[in-house]
Amino acid sequence: MRTKTQETQSPGRAAVSQGIAGNGLREAIVEFGRAATERHIQPICAAYEGLRAAARHVKVEELFQIADKALGMPTRDIVLSAFSHRHCFMCLDGTVACEQCDATGWALQGGVCSNCDGLGAVTCSFCRGTGWADRDTVPRDLRRAVIAHQMHRVQRDLQKLSERMPEIRVENLRQLSDEGRRKLACWLMRLQARLRDLADAPAMQNTEQKLSMLTRADEIEACLQMLRQR
Repeated sequence: MRTKTQETQSPGRAAVSQGIAGNGLREAIVEFGRAATERHIQPICAAYEGLRAAARHVKVEELFQIADKALGMPTRDIVLSAFSHRHCFMCLDGTVACEQCDATGWALQGGVCSNCDGLGAVTCSFCRGTGWADRDTVPRDLRRAVIAHQMHRVQRDLQKLSERMPEIRVENLRQLSDEGRRKLACWLMRLQARLRDLADAPAMQNTEQKLSMLTRADEIEACLQMLRQR
């Protein structure tokens, strides 16, 4: 005879509540809690993947509820934040220092470096400048939510860009040191790459928003062009 509790729960949740989760779920929850407490991105992502594997018959939202109750923390927010901040393993935030000019922007024989156009840095070819890990490494059932998190971060950066636009003028840029020019260029290249990446994401179905993001990416290109004119 089925109990009342069993009748109101999904099969996966009922199995967990009955203790038919001896295949490592409890251990996986403890490991996730440890990773979340240490606040390191990669261990959190790995711990979530272990948690999902240990409860593969449980719906994602139900699994988050189980983990929330066991750990007393908002596990869904922690997981989405970790995957949205997961870095490309080939670069630091989307760019790499130009080796040809030693990140100065100047060629050894004089003049502007032809490799980086005077910016002192070049776009990472692996992540195409976003600094983000490949989206295929994000669990499929979390991708749309992760993209939403990334979109929110980009919107904050766009607000910062709007605040900084008055200072991004040719006369001001001429006064920047090589290091200052490189840092500004890296930030602009990363933001531009992220706008283009999100605009092309399969989840991006809002045409107006997509066009707006591409327009902002073009505005950033104009800023980068001023930086190139040394």
